[in-house]
Amino acid sequence: MNWANTGGTREALDALITEAQDWKAPPTKEGEQQAATREDELLAALDRAQGLDRARKRKEAAKILGVTGPEIDAELRARHEAAPLYGHWIVEPWPDPVEGDSLLRDLIRRIHRHVVCVPEVSLTSALWVLFSWVHDEAAVHSPMLLVTSAEAECGKTTLLNLVSYWMPRAIASVEISRAALFRAIKLWSPSFAIDEFDDVLKATGDSEKAELRSVINSGHTRGSGVLRCVGDEKTPELFPTFAPKALGMVGRKLPVTTLGRCIVVELRRRAKDERIDEFAHKDDSELESQRSRLLRWSMDNVDAFTTGGLIIGGCCLQLRISAPVLRILVIRLASLPSSLRVHLTPAASASVCWPTSSASSMKTSARRSCRRRW
Repeated sequence: MNWANTGGTREALDALITEAQDWKAPPTKEGEQQAATREDELLAALDRAQGLDRARKRKEAAKILGVTGPEIDAELRARHEAAPLYGHWIVEPWPDPVEGDSLLRDLIRRIHRHVVCVPEVSLTSALWVLFSWVHDEAAVHSPMLLVTSAEAECGKTTLLNLVSYWMPRAIASVEISRAALFRAIKLWSPSFAIDEFDDVLKATGDSEKAELRSVINSGHTRGSGVLRCVGDEKTPELFPTFAPKALGMVGRKLPVTTLGRCIVVELRRRAKDERIDEFAHKDDSELESQRSRLLRWSMDNVDAFTTGGLIIGGCCLQLRISAPVLRILVIRLASLPSSLRVHLTPAASASVCWPTSSASSMKTSARRSCRRRW
């Protein structure tokens, strides 16, 4: 193209050059991740700022991100009103009061439909799921559910995925960036279901998985969390990690302290003549109704847990399952006449008594006992 022959002038060319944006290299995958992290840090710093400092940070963020001030405001509002990460996080309570014993048995049946395991494994997993729904209101300590086996292909992933569909707001992932992890904690206060946690432990040089390890290893006691510096000013911020956590891994090579805070359920590889229904690893109508019943059960019974002085963890909940002996399980509500009591010992029997609710008041259910020889 001949600029002069098309009527172009030197002045017009100079004006075009002045207005032209600087050339930028195409973003790489690493560059995109760094940009996303930078964006999160800028907006987090702005969200914490007040007064004139907020106004200055708003202008600065708008300039760096190449957007307008109102667009910054809209993004902050959207982050405060973040949509659920998964559709199954949205749970409507069951319309009628839910009997805990019936709910517990339905969870156990669903586990046995997809996983070959001894009865104490399914019972413990189902009990832990119920615990996860009253965790935020009732728990003082937060025991983790550790699904393990001596070898691969024993059903750990299937059981963990089932549990993740039952847990409230569960993030089921091992590949998660530092920025996404802490933003998720701030937005949703999620629970965690982390499969292949042994790979997370082995990745000592991976900074992203190191952050995930910190989140999982912390949060045993109410009010605890991880402290991180965020924003340009490196302002310390506490990210709460007191949340239900379920882990899946081969073996038990965890730090001694972490292992001591785990409820361990151990699976074995199923024999050729043992039949199961393959789990589709997706939500279905039965799981949806069970989540709805779990929510209603927790809503109706949470007062009994909180006013009864429930202590979960430490010496009030000690559970270790190792094949073939169940050493001890005690979950109790202190100083409640209609207490929840589950005692499983290698000696003789297992009895389950859950408090139930009526429209008017909390009433105890008939005690249902199941006996099996160990």
